[in-house]
Amino acid sequence: MKRPGLPFRRIWDRIQPYYGGSSRRLPGLAVSSILGGFAEAGLLYAVVRVAVAIAAGEDSVDLSLGPIAADGVRLGVLFGLCGGFLLLRLGFAVWGSVLTARIATETLRLSRSRVFSDFLHADWPTQSAEREGDLQELLSTHVGRITAGATMLSTGMVAFFNFITIVLSALVVSPAAAGISLLGAGLLAVVLRPLSKMTRRLSGDWAASNREVASRVAEGVRVSQEIQVFDVADEVNADMERYVRPSLRLFYRSRLIARFTPEVYQVTALGLVIAAMALVWGTGVDDGSQLGAVVLLLVRALTYSQQLQTTVQQANELAPYLEQLTTQFEIYERAARPRDGEPLGTVTDLRFEEVEFAYVSNVPVIRRLSFSIEPGEAIGLVGASGSGKSTVVQLLLGLRQPLGGQYLVNGHAAERYALDDWYRHFAYVPQDNKLLRATVADNIRFFRSGFDDQAVERAARLAHLHDEIARMPDGYDTIIGSGAADLSGGQRQRMGIARALLENPSVLVLDEPTSALDVRSETLVQQSLTELHGRTTLIIVAHRISTLGICDKLMVLREGRLEAFAAPDEVATSSDFYRDALRLSTLGGARGEG
Repeated sequence: MKRPGLPFRRIWDRIQPYYGGSSRRLPGLAVSSILGGFAEAGLLYAVVRVAVAIAAGEDSVDLSLGPIAADGVRLGVLFGLCGGFLLLRLGFAVWGSVLTARIATETLRLSRSRVFSDFLHADWPTQSAEREGDLQELLSTHVGRITAGATMLSTGMVAFFNFITIVLSALVVSPAAAGISLLGAGLLAVVLRPLSKMTRRLSGDWAASNREVASRVAEGVRVSQEIQVFDVADEVNADMERYVRPSLRLFYRSRLIARFTPEVYQVTALGLVIAAMALVWGTGVDDGSQLGAVVLLLVRALTYSQQLQTTVQQANELAPYLEQLTTQFEIYERAARPRDGEPLGTVTDLRFEEVEFAYVSNVPVIRRLSFSIEPGEAIGLVGASGSGKSTVVQLLLGLRQPLGGQYLVNGHAAERYALDDWYRHFAYVPQDNKLLRATVADNIRFFRSGFDDQAVERAARLAHLHDEIARMPDGYDTIIGSGAADLSGGQRQRMGIARALLENPSVLVLDEPTSALDVRSETLVQQSLTELHGRTTLIIVAHRISTLGICDKLMVLREGRLEAFAAPDEVATSSDFYRDALRLSTLGGARGEG
């Protein structure tokens, strides 16, 4: 249910958490706007009186501002007043501009930091549910809108206080003219309110459409190689147009209303100024300079009221983006994993007891799974595609929580342990290891502080990668990653192993560590695993039978159930799946020899 209220209030509620220390600058901004407005009103009044006096050939004028009156003021004094008011107006404008820039900068810093931090601290189910391009869209477009909203609120505050001070000054000169203009401006805002609501609705639809387009673009970038190979660039572009066209229609309609509304406001407001002038004329004012001052002040007030109307229009356009971003923040924050808990020492026992899990209600992917792993064992996890291997890996790593049963570590529920300790003892080598654009050493450290060069080299040696690093142009200081030196598939895999071994974990989970590797790279990976066997608990997901050679036990999954869990020889007699895998691997080896 949407919260009622003016767009300014809603936007303030959304943006205020990102103001940080800048909130204390808002009173200063208000003061600079008020003083600047009075300085401008004084300047405009003095300019009109000087102009009228020069036109009449007079060298002095009589001033009258409500209760304040001065007769025979020399033009030289008035020129001095003009200069003083001008400098004051400039000074207050500079002060306000500095405050506005600082508020916008602080808002950008806090909002960008919060988006990325909240995403990184959300749990894995929430992160994995993110569509491609969504986070990038939040960090660019939506955070940009928050910053624009902060600037808009600052600009609106300045325009509001300037408008008030100019109108108050006009009231002093001519209460009737200023009063009718102010009343008309209020009525005009009410009349234009339906257009504001339409703008807000269209902007919300456009924001949602933009996220869809961004997601499709990210998907296209991810599969760009396949697009080239299958020669479907035109087809992919045509498919993208299906999403771009509705977005363009929404953009056109929102821009049309955004452009049309201020024009209506400006024309109508000018009509109100003319009506106010007619009212002053009808009252029989004899002093033309007073009438000129009223007109100039009302026109200037009109300028500020236009700024306010534009700000309201922008507020309606920004509101959907801010609401979407706030909703996403709430999702991330609800999904944040508690980091505190009991310390976890060396892992001595891993046990699943009747564990169940489902991604969709009533569609289980893990069914009453029970097993126990002793420290130092090497366990091979095998099964057909869709058997639940990846889900078991995520459960073992603590990325997902069982929906039924228990996952016990050292005899206690896994979720009771502090995350910092947990991830020092549990490490993971994914099938596709991503490189950072950074040095080799920083790729191994992977943002973890407290590890010196000796620790990095030790991890690289354990992964049998040190000698190849030593032959690189700058050794461990060689820049690798996107747009720099690349690594082979085997080197990437061993880079992943070095990352995982940096903290000397108790449990190491490897997902297809030798898939698509050449013979030499597979041999080096196997050598690393052999050296770890017995002192680190290894859980290896693999389809290659050769990768499972060091395993003490094999765990065979079928449709989320445990089909077998025993030594390889026993599994070969009890599991149809593993027996077929052995037969196929033997056939493959025979073909290779032939």
